Amino acid sequence: MPVTRPKPGSTGSGPGCRSDPLSARCIGLDRTHFGVPGAQAVAEAIMQRAAISCVNYCEVATRLYDAGMAGDEVAARLSRYQLDVIAFEQGQALAAAALRSLTRHLGLSLGDRACLALARRLGLPAMTADRAWAQLDLGIPVQVIR
Repeated sequence: MPVTRPKPGSTGSGPGCRSDPLSARCIGLDRTHFGVPGAQAVAEAIMQRAAISCVNYCEVATRLYDAGMAGDEVAARLSRYQLDVIAFEQGQALAAAALRSLTRHLGLSLGDRACLALARRLGLPAMTADRAWAQLDLGIPVQVIR
């Protein structure tokens, strides 16, 4: 996994959103990393510190709620990962929107594009369990975990 200093200038707001992932080792994550085959690769990335968009963080939290977890349990479980949760601000929104026409043929969601836009901004690979991402040619490194 690459070790890098994320680019300055991110803006964070709200609980769990940090303004900058500092000098931690980071990798962009999407919601497919939690509780799936290939999760070991994700666990290793998280142990080195990982960055996740607030959009993808919401998707993960939603899955935990859908699995029947209570609010306090969801917050406690997610806080154990020590993720750098990065705000999805105007620049990120525009970057994700610009990816739509380039990813539509593979059916990528807003969350998928938020992950890719964050990976591009941080200059880091995006991790996913979605094999379709391997077909992307966006200049954004993608690591398919299964």
